Amino acid sequence: MPLTQLFDTKKNPNEFIFSQIPHESIIEIVRPNWDLRDKIGTRLHVSHVGFGIREKNKLLFRHASSEAGCVGEIALVDYLKKYLDSPTVRGINVQVITEIPGEQKIFILGRS
Repeated sequence: MPLTQLFDTKKNPNEFIFSQIPHESIIEIVRPNWDLRDKIGTRLHVSHVGFGIREKNKLLFRHASSEAGCVGEIALVDYLKKYLDSPTVRGINVQVITEIPGEQKIFILGRS
């Protein structure tokens, strides 16, 4: 989903779109123009991955932060706002974890 759909030209979030992102979804930060060939030999299209967690009607981005040196949470809107003027970050990819009927759930992301 392009940042241009997530935010308007005044950098206000599109609350309707953000409200559609499911709890416990996988969120990838997409960078199609991030050329790292000289460092790792290839281009990467995803620079970071985290989870969309809904708590008290707020969509949080739970991710491993290199700045903080630990796993943390920040409002997804606030996390993405810092990339609105980025020449390489273009948007996010949202994936939903689904359960297979009859299979044991072995991955639990939310807090009990």
